[in-house]
Amino acid sequence: MAKKQEKKPIKKKTKTPKNHKKIIMETVPPPIPYSQDIPVYDVLEDYDINTDSGLSECLYDLMHCLEDGYYLRWEAVVRHEQGLPLSKLQEEALDELINFTDEDEDEDEPILYIDEIPRPNEPWYESIRKVVPKLILDPFETFEVYDAIYDEGWTGLVECLDEYAQDLSLPDGVTSPIDVIPENIRHRLWLQSCFS
Repeated sequence: MAKKQEKKPIKKKTKTPKNHKKIIMETVPPPIPYSQDIPVYDVLEDYDINTDSGLSECLYDLMHCLEDGYYLRWEAVVRHEQGLPLSKLQEEALDELINFTDEDEDEDEPILYIDEIPRPNEPWYESIRKVVPKLILDPFETFEVYDAIYDEGWTGLVECLDEYAQDLSLPDGVTSPIDVIPENIRHRLWLQSCFS
C-alpha cells in the first residue's frame, strides 16, 4: 500500500501567483463607459478599408497603436477605473500616467485624453477582427501582382501581436492574441502568404 503523505499547512503567499497574468489576459475587458462626458476615438473611422491604400493605412495605424502602447495604456486606465486587476505592464503604464498628472487634479476624475487622444471606442481585438478579413484576396490568382499589404500586412500583424499584445485582455475562450482572429481567416491568410 502506498504511504500516506502528511498534509502540510498552507502558507499564504504575498507574491503574485505565477498564473496571475494568465487569469488577467483571459478576462474580457470591461466595456468602455460611454457618456457625453467621456470622449472616445474610432480608430477605423478615417479609413476606407475597401481600398488598398485605406486598408494599408488602417492596418499600419492599428499596429502602431499596439506598438506604442495606446491600447495598453487605455486598457490599464479602464481596468483601474473599474477596480479590476492589472498585469505588470499595465501597472507600469498606469504609474507613468499618474506620475504625469497635476497634483491638484482629483484622483477620482476619469482620464479623458492621453497624448490628446481619447480612449478607443471598442477593444483592440474588435478593430483587428474588422480589418483582417479584408486582407483575403478572393479569388487569389498566383500569377497576379498584388499590393504589398496583402502579404506584408499579415506577417507584420502576426509579429506585432506576438510582441505587443501579450498584456492586453482577450475575449472569452481565447488564449493568445493571434487567436482573436478566427481560425478559417488565419488559415486563408497563411496560405495566401505562402503563395505570395
